[in-house]
Amino acid sequence: MNNLKLKLFLCLAVIQLIPPAWLIIDNEITVYKGQTVKFEVEPFDPYDAFRGRYLYFSLVENEAAVPVGMDLKQSSAVYAIYDISADGFARLAGISDKPVNGKLSLRAKTSYSYKKGEGLHVRLNFDFQKYYLEETLAPKADALFRKIGRHDVNKVKHAWIVTKIRGNSLVVDDFMIDGMPIEVYVKQKLDEETGNIKTAGK
Repeated sequence: MNNLKLKLFLCLAVIQLIPPAWLIIDNEITVYKGQTVKFEVEPFDPYDAFRGRYLYFSLVENEAAVPVGMDLKQSSAVYAIYDISADGFARLAGISDKPVNGKLSLRAKTSYSYKKGEGLHVRLNFDFQKYYLEETLAPKADALFRKIGRHDVNKVKHAWIVTKIRGNSLVVDDFMIDGMPIEVYVKQKLDEETGNIKTAGK
C-alpha cells in the first residue's frame, strides 16, 4: 500500500511539472526559431517601473481605431494587427476579432475606449509587457532609476524591446535603451555615477 501511495505521489508530481517544463522548452524553441520583431516602448517611470525582478513597460503603439460594428467592452479579447517596417519594427495597423492572414496578429485585451473624431479608439494591453532582469542587477537598476528621477529618464532617446515570435508564442528577448541592452545601459550609468563620486571626493 505504501509503495502504491508513493508511486501515485510521484506520478502526480511529474504531471505537475510537465506544463512549466514544456513552457520553458517552447520558449527556447521560439527564441531559436522565431521571427525577430521589435516594438518601441515608452520611457519607463522610475518610481513604478520595477516590481520584483521585472521591468514593466508600455508599447508606444497601443491604441487603435475600433472597426465599425465591432462591439467591445473592457478586457475584451482582440487581435492587434501589425505591419513590419523595413527596420524590423512592428507598426500597429488596426485590431480584429480574429487573426489576419499574412499579418502579424497578436492577442491583446482592451483597456478603455474613447471618441476620436467621428470614430471610437481603444487602448490595448498585452501580456508580454515586462522584462526579466538578473536577480543581482534588478535592485541596482531599481535604485538607479529611483535616484535619477524623471528628468534624466526623459533624456532617453529611443527604447524598444526585441521579441521572438513563433505562432502564438512570444518571448521578450532583449530590452534596448539608446542602442544598448538595458543591462549594459544600467552598468554604464552606475559606472558614471561611481566616477562622479570619486571625482567629487578628490
